[in-house]
Amino acid sequence: VVFAGDLIEEGAPPAFGDAYPLEWPETVASLLGHCTGPIVPGHGATVDSAFVDGQHGELVETRRLATERHGQGMTVDDAAEAGGPYPANVLRVAFERAWIHLGGTR
Repeated sequence: VVFAGDLIEEGAPPAFGDAYPLEWPETVASLLGHCTGPIVPGHGATVDSAFVDGQHGELVETRRLATERHGQGMTVDDAAEAGGPYPANVLRVAFERAWIHLGGTR
């Protein structure tokens, strides 16, 4: 059994409010190597490695979109409204955090 804490969220999108969305995918990837049985997320029902792998893919896509859209000079709001693996209100928070990390303005 792996107790993943808030690295993994089941039943709702990840909470990006105090997160590092550009680094989160690598952290989850390192967790995947230990997931051979049940995984207890920070919130929601117990999951398996396939669920964690899927969430990892969403986090990788969020990072890719943040990096790409920041590089294009998009605002956080425009970047979030352009879509991604999570609803715009969730992406907005993830992108705000990513923009800080990338050294850009909102």
